[in-house]
Amino acid sequence: MRDRQQRLEHMKRTFEEQSAKAGDVQRAMRELRGQGRSPDGAVTVTAAPSGAVVDLQLTEEALRRTPSALRADILSAIQMATQNATQLLDDAVGPITGNRLERIKQGLRHRDPAQEPGDG
Repeated sequence: MRDRQQRLEHMKRTFEEQSAKAGDVQRAMRELRGQGRSPDGAVTVTAAPSGAVVDLQLTEEALRRTPSALRADILSAIQMATQNATQLLDDAVGPITGNRLERIKQGLRHRDPAQEPGDG
């Protein structure tokens, strides 16, 4: 009977710890932001780990560029910001999720339509 009680207490503590960790992961996912900049700092992008752009800052110098040069700098900064945010997220949740994080990311990459060959 005592062993059963101890097992139940252990299971309860484990559940409570995992619930707290899940809350930490959710907060980290909501709050994390990455930044990317053009080499000269004229374009700055802030992005969430999902790739959603949450801020774009352009200096006067950026606005003097050709449209194609500005486009290239913006897209590059978005990519850097997303990679930065993803790395920050990995750093934040990696200790909590362990090797499960890599398996989740592999599964997402496998299902990502952008990673699949085009129709033509």
